[in-house]
Amino acid sequence: MTTKTPTSPSPSPPPQAPIPLQPGPRALKLQELYAKALKATIEAIRYSSFEACFPTLAISAPTVLKSLHTDLIKKLELYANNDFSEILVDRKVVERLNELERVIGEAKKRKETGGKVEQVPLA
Repeated sequence: MTTKTPTSPSPSPPPQAPIPLQPGPRALKLQELYAKALKATIEAIRYSSFEACFPTLAISAPTVLKSLHTDLIKKLELYANNDFSEILVDRKVVERLNELERVIGEAKKRKETGGKVEQVPLA
């Protein structure tokens, strides 16, 4: 009669650490790049170009046109920032970029150790 010895199940990988919600280096760089692009876009909407689109109003009511230009710039910046923030949340961009940071960090560690993966010995 043969008896079966209980076999231990294969060890599962340790649980992954939770992904921090604080932006990591890649998420910060994305936000910085977005801010620079929006600033460049806003600065490209010069009053002189705006004024050229409305020559009659520029002559008859220049203060009103200047006010409209200022309001347009403020609202464009506000809407763009709100939309970008919604996209970051809806698509979980910060979490995914932080996860990418973690995966790249693990890959670098494996590369430094020659691809050796630490294995848990079976009992």
